[in-house]
Amino acid sequence: VGRVGFDFVYVPRDDCSATNMSYAFVNFVDGATARTALRRMSEMRWAGAQSERFMKVMQAHTQGLVMNLKRFEDQVASKRRVYLENAPLVFERGVYVPWDAA
Repeated sequence: VGRVGFDFVYVPRDDCSATNMSYAFVNFVDGATARTALRRMSEMRWAGAQSERFMKVMQAHTQGLVMNLKRFEDQVASKRRVYLENAPLVFERGVYVPWDAA
């Protein structure tokens, strides 16, 4: 899956430990790309990680770029803080754009 195959990547962070929470949200631009990623990534080991765990890929409840951005904005508003260093990465046809400009 190339860079144009997804438009949203978000890796939540644990506020207490300042580390990632060991999962991510990726929005693929269409169903075929999502199915390809699911097939290729399921049960893979994390490259470069010291863990022996396998990736578990599954469909999220929130679908689409607009809805994923809204969910992130709602989380930021509920915490009353903006985590700019932990904001989602957003892409338009493979080119990065700031999440709040998407």
